[in-house]
Amino acid sequence: MLLLLVASWAFPQGMTVGKTQQRGWFFLFDTSSAMHVDFSRLILLNSIIAAGGGMLAWTVSGDTLGRRVIVRLVSYLIFIAPVIMAICGAVFLVERTNRRADDQAAQAALVARKKAEVQQLEVQQRNWRIETEREAAQRNAREADAVAKQNAKRAALLEVLQKAMPDSASAGDILAAIKDARRLGFSDLEIHGTLNKEAVAYKAASKNGDRVENVEWALARQVLKVPPDNFKKISFFDVETENNYKLLGENRIDTIHGRIRNNLPRDVAEVKLRAAFYNAASEQIDATELFLNRDTFHSGEVKSFSGKAFVQQLPVGWTLRLEIIDAYYVQ
Repeated sequence: MLLLLVASWAFPQGMTVGKTQQRGWFFLFDTSSAMHVDFSRLILLNSIIAAGGGMLAWTVSGDTLGRRVIVRLVSYLIFIAPVIMAICGAVFLVERTNRRADDQAAQAALVARKKAEVQQLEVQQRNWRIETEREAAQRNAREADAVAKQNAKRAALLEVLQKAMPDSASAGDILAAIKDARRLGFSDLEIHGTLNKEAVAYKAASKNGDRVENVEWALARQVLKVPPDNFKKISFFDVETENNYKLLGENRIDTIHGRIRNNLPRDVAEVKLRAAFYNAASEQIDATELFLNRDTFHSGEVKSFSGKAFVQQLPVGWTLRLEIIDAYYVQ
């Protein structure tokens, strides 16, 4: 009995482990957390042990058969019960140890699996980051290469169009620059975007359209245009007038013809004449224009010309003066 009391004091039943109250004697094998004694249950247990010990002492105080049997049974119970409890405790401890080992193994496997998943995810993210950086680097390299090529191309185009850049650039310079740029493979759009739109010749050529082909045609016309100072090198002689419709009146004309000598070093065409009519007092009374578009006048050649000029009611003593107001060199 003394041993039971000591055992109850050392390992009191109904101990509270953490927030959970343990039932039974298996708490003897639980050392996982702090334990607190349930004193009310400890006192009750000690009272029961003391009562049982008192009854046992009373029983063995006499020497009867019944008392000897009871003493033997109680003695057997006293010795057998701890053995059974020890066996049960050992079984429980082994089972709990195995369960804890299984739980730890499962937890370790779960941790290992999660760690492997995290590592795999990190590898995927690293590979994705490397691939993204590689693609970005390639894209930046392509863009830089494209910009460099574009800058080099623009620099080459500016070099070709250098003569056409000044505001005072002539039509011939601009036209030659356009042809050189087109010969080097530049598109009309690139040429148009680079030309100096403030050049006097360009402004004049772009009146009929700002597209490169229109400007080029107009510039070519400017280049081929005979300067007014050279008009005096084209002379007229044997100039006569005709009235082929006399029924409409005597003092009228409808045709002017004569001959032209081209003293210029180049052939000319598309000649436009201005015929001015004056009275006897040298006062201009009428004027008209003649277009000799179908005639080409070769250098040093004398050639006849004829043009329609409808003028009526000419006074007595009128005179005619011819002058060239436009002409183009033959290309």
